[in-house]
Amino acid sequence: MDRRNRKGNVGNGIFRKFGRRHDLAGVGDIPYLDAGKTKPVFVVATANDISKSPPELVRKVRVDEIFFVDLPTEKEREEIIKIHLHKKGREPTDYNVSDLAKASKGYSGAELEGVVKEALFQSYDLGRALKDEDLLDACSKTFPLA
Repeated sequence: MDRRNRKGNVGNGIFRKFGRRHDLAGVGDIPYLDAGKTKPVFVVATANDISKSPPELVRKVRVDEIFFVDLPTEKEREEIIKIHLHKKGREPTDYNVSDLAKASKGYSGAELEGVVKEALFQSYDLGRALKDEDLLDACSKTFPLA
């Protein structure tokens, strides 16, 4: 049986194109994604390491632009932490955000959000308001994936 015809195969992904399903079975038999195109299609994809992508997926005709988005800088981490504190009803100026931004080098925005949430859980469990120590403690217990 041809790999493209087996459904539920662990290595197969599903690609939706014009309302039809197309199996992406493996590197060697990936169908041309632009075959039979009748309308413009805009596709956005992410990868942690594009160098490990199969060349037929990243060739110039298939991919118009490749953008690199790095982890946030210290200043950007400060802003992200302020945003998440504000979203949780806390005043960012009440906390030493710069210390937390320094301690969170290599963290993504999602991981910083997780730090704020974890610190809030910690302070709630202790029956008190959120403190800088809670934020730094939650940061030390979070391991960034980057």
